[in-house]
Amino acid sequence: MKKLFSKAVLLAAVCSLGLVSTACNDDEGGKGAGVRSELAGSYAPAFRTVMIPGVIEEPSDFYFLLLPTWSDPDNIPAIDLSASMGMPYMMPVNTICGIVQGLVSNIVRQGLVSVDLKDDGTFGASYYEITNMTDDVVSALLSPEFAEAVSTFPSAETAELLPEGALGYYTSNGMFYFTISKSFLTTVGQQMETPMDLVAVIDEMLAQYGGLNIVSTKTEYAIPLKYKEENGVVELYADLAMIRPFAPLLDDLLGSLGDEAAFMGIKLADIVRLLLENTSELEIGLLLQRI
Repeated sequence: MKKLFSKAVLLAAVCSLGLVSTACNDDEGGKGAGVRSELAGSYAPAFRTVMIPGVIEEPSDFYFLLLPTWSDPDNIPAIDLSASMGMPYMMPVNTICGIVQGLVSNIVRQGLVSVDLKDDGTFGASYYEITNMTDDVVSALLSPEFAEAVSTFPSAETAELLPEGALGYYTSNGMFYFTISKSFLTTVGQQMETPMDLVAVIDEMLAQYGGLNIVSTKTEYAIPLKYKEENGVVELYADLAMIRPFAPLLDDLLGSLGDEAAFMGIKLADIVRLLLENTSELEIGLLLQRI
């Protein structure tokens, strides 16, 4: 099974990014034709001003949120970085969360121009492309360089990678569902260096790992997130209850990748495990302002 996971890492990562709590529905379901949503509209990146005790003491603006509430604030777990630092050093996971929140916020703030959630269940975006990502991913995340011209999605340039209808969204019962077309996944699997049936891989994953609230219809998978809107600012987010059921899947997936799933010498599997095992609340979200 781990071989399947490593081959389908991109796909599994997309599902994992849903960060939600296997309920499957093989009916037609899904967004259907002519879907309308109360969230339809155009958005720009928004921020929340927060402090992170022991990490960021001054109020700071964040465009991406990664906010844990630790079960024992006086004993926050830490990762041993002595080998990579060349000296005894334990980095608290809270500090790692603050770094990730800052890095992603910086990319959203500088790179994302707008997002359009359309009435037909499709979406678009305007953004500045990161130009140094192919050089070194870690360096690009730490110090991203952006193109001067604005890129758009969908476009002729993105159509080859993400054809029309591959991705979409809908809202239902107070949840936001991000959809991925099964026909698109089938095509991706056929074009891999070692062709495989990605839909079958996901179905096997859903059958093995219970509690994943990923909706499966005949045409698509739908990954739910919570959302809330206040004063024209919409937050798409996942909380601890939604994320915890993904722990076994993430542990297997990241563990199978070994050093490939590491950032700055830190194994992502270790961070995720310590984060989920030692928090009473967790909020991971993206903020968008109606324009």
